[in-house]
Amino acid sequence: IEDEFDEKVIENILKLQPVLEFKKHISDKSYEKETFENSDLTISDLKSVNYEKTDYNGYIINIEFNKTGTEKFANLTKELIGKQLAIFINGELMSAPRIREAITAGTAQISGGFNGFSYKEAKEMTDMLNASIIQISIKIIDIK
Repeated sequence: IEDEFDEKVIENILKLQPVLEFKKHISDKSYEKETFENSDLTISDLKSVNYEKTDYNGYIINIEFNKTGTEKFANLTKELIGKQLAIFINGELMSAPRIREAITAGTAQISGGFNGFSYKEAKEMTDMLNASIIQISIKIIDIK
């Protein structure tokens, strides 16, 4: 970064590395993070993320998996038929749909509940996740 930035700007750039977790719901009694178990599906299994407007004026997040992610997601959803798959971003539960059948097409949606996400929420999540798909490294040389 060849310009003068304050520390807040640098912090915001570095925060673009979210933690995306796909977890198996292991308890019907709660939606606390501890009632979910990790899967091997991670942000490195994503190909792209976008958002679209719903009929209810909200927005949904569309996820497309890469080849490895498509296979992992298909196996995971096959394992979880009749159970819930939770999607967390930075430790916050975003969605926990009940899986009705194996999803083999290599795509998924995060609905944001009945009304969907606001435009701002959908754009921020999409930008954050897409920025994390691109493999970059940042080295801070100096802060003035």
